[in-house]
Amino acid sequence: TRLSARCEHERWRSGTTAVAAALDAKSMVIAWVGDSAAYVLSSPTNLRKITNAHVPTNEEEARRVEQDGGQLLYIQGELRVNGVLNLTRALGDIGGRPMISPKADTIVVERDVSQYLLLLTCDGISELFNDSEVLDMIKSFVAKHSSKRELASI
Repeated sequence: TRLSARCEHERWRSGTTAVAAALDAKSMVIAWVGDSAAYVLSSPTNLRKITNAHVPTNEEEARRVEQDGGQLLYIQGELRVNGVLNLTRALGDIGGRPMISPKADTIVVERDVSQYLLLLTCDGISELFNDSEVLDMIKSFVAKHSSKRELASI
């Protein structure tokens, strides 16, 4: 890809996770690499994560890494690809290829009137907070910043 070629040319060694969304009136297309996550809030108490993290503990990802010649090693109690990254997919990380794949997963979610919110998060959120804590943060934000009574009661 162009990004991979530029990383090699510029000798960039680092990488990143990503999540993106494209929405129209009927559906949402979500694409992600790594452990950045997307959530849909479809009622005041129903927050659903709609992405699966690309991590070595995911059996399908672990199998792909090993088929691509990688090793999964526990380092200080955490499973890592070749003893380095705790991710199996990322943008960049040229030195980890082909075990660290830049290929995004995608999913199409049909939109309906019950969906209040689409939340895209970086790995700093998805690694540190469980789904219940993310829901609490959303409720707190909406209560502070919403002028609509209906949303403020979330």
